[in-house]
Amino acid sequence: TSPSQFRAPPSAVLNLHSFQYTMDFNEVKALGNTVVRSANPDSEKSQIARFWPAGGANPMGVARTVATGRGLDLWQHARLFASVTMAVMDSTVSVFETKYYYNFWRPVTAIRAADTDGNWATAKDPTWLSYQVTPPYPDYVCGLPTNVGAGTEVLRRFFEQDWLPYTYTAGGITRSFWRLSQAEDDAVNARVFGGMHFRTGCVQG
Repeated sequence: TSPSQFRAPPSAVLNLHSFQYTMDFNEVKALGNTVVRSANPDSEKSQIARFWPAGGANPMGVARTVATGRGLDLWQHARLFASVTMAVMDSTVSVFETKYYYNFWRPVTAIRAADTDGNWATAKDPTWLSYQVTPPYPDYVCGLPTNVGAGTEVLRRFFEQDWLPYTYTAGGITRSFWRLSQAEDDAVNARVFGGMHFRTGCVQG
């Protein structure tokens, strides 16, 4: 009945003095730094960061890849693709309602202004930049893993299994997954390695 019906619950990461926030802050500061990632562009972490926003998170592309060769008729294909699309659209509405409800800062802001968070275990770096461009809207929760999760959950329920191996190429990077849950975990890592999200918001998404 309302976008708020599916709002993500609050998390410890929203408390700037919490252990969870401190862990997330220091992880993304170290792993999502553009200096670190750009110095190792061919590392798996850097490739993961680039793969998903370059098209790895395309729900219809993934659905077509997974469904190919499984003997589905035209109606089953139509039903599957429609269900994936509906789920991803609904998850996007939920994501943005959640984002603007909590209005939580992004790593690039948090790291540059860490002297204002009251947390002795977070150190300010006024020149820090995320490896991937940080979008101009709040952090919690992360949209890409939410949409990937919505799309893969439809696939999981449709085929009644998580073990659905697929290989996908995006941005010149090819990645293979044995399970849908493995792809979901990869999408979570992508936003941390890309530097634009704290891990907890990605996991929650």
